Amino acid sequence: FQHIDSIQQVKLEINSTAIFVTEQPTLSLASNIKVSEVYSKFPEWIKKFNYNNWLARSKSWHAFELKEKSNNL
Repeated sequence: FQHIDSIQQVKLEINSTAIFVTEQPTLSLASNIKVSEVYSKFPEWIKKFNYNNWLARSKSWHAFELKEKSNNL
């Protein structure tokens, strides 16, 4: 476990995976990093009921799996 202040501080080693936990629902990273959301406090179907954008005002946690993209892709 390591506390970081910015997603840009994540250093991925070759063939490694990192889990990044944040309150932000989306991440923007370098193009060589594959991002997959593996956990969200709210299930995907609840987004259909986001009337008056209440989800943006709700505290939520998200976990993302970060992997370095293969050079052969």
